[in-house]
Amino acid sequence: MDRIEKTEGILSDWSLPGDVASAAAFDVARTMCRRAERCVVRIAEMGETVDRQVITYLNRLSDLLWLIGRLLEMKAGVDSRLRDDEHAGNKWSRAW
Repeated sequence: MDRIEKTEGILSDWSLPGDVASAAAFDVARTMCRRAERCVVRIAEMGETVDRQVITYLNRLSDLLWLIGRLLEMKAGVDSRLRDDEHAGNKWSRAW
């Protein structure tokens, strides 16, 4: 993950994925991983014994899946940035 994050030109902001089929597949996998993470958290909140490393693993896995998607887009020459230089700044949320 560190190596991918250090890749020159890798997107580190909100994105609009979907232009590259392989990257979109990683985005679907990330969605499923986040859903699994939320389910495990709910189970833990209900009082069941859950190894905290499971939650950490799912969280980091979803981060890796996102990064791979952005890397595939970057290598394909796709600009998936949600914001461009014209729309930078704090508009509606901390993300904007």
